[in-house]
Amino acid sequence: MKKPISLWITQVIFIISIVLLTYFFATLIPSLFNIYKLDLQIENTGQLYLSIMIRLLVLIAQVMALYLSFKQKKLARLFTLLGWLPVLAVILLTSFSDGFTTVSDGFFSYDNEAQRLGGLLSKYIQAGLFIWLTAILLFSKKIKHYFQFNKSC
Repeated sequence: MKKPISLWITQVIFIISIVLLTYFFATLIPSLFNIYKLDLQIENTGQLYLSIMIRLLVLIAQVMALYLSFKQKKLARLFTLLGWLPVLAVILLTSFSDGFTTVSDGFFSYDNEAQRLGGLLSKYIQAGLFIWLTAILLFSKKIKHYFQFNKSC
């Protein structure tokens, strides 16, 4: 059976997320060794370790989701949703952390209010597309049929 386009999009986002999380861990490990070797004191060690554990669990869930979605295993749909929910949470939290009606000037500078409105509109479009893709992953008959197509697994 052909793979639905929404699953292709999800797999590409998983690959990008896995690469970014792997880069995070590759740059974090030397820093942790330096902190341990130099016996530096960190104020929020519990928060640091919790953040690392959450990112590690997300990385494991996304690798499993990507692997199982290519293999059409029975648990693939569940792992795909488990791997997708952190991506959706990050997109929604970063898009709307400063409110629903404002656009942060972090990376971009706006010359006038029309450009700022365009940035706000793009934030709503991006969040809507991610929520729509989540609904497709949850309720699509094509996705359900694709994951149940291989009954021998």
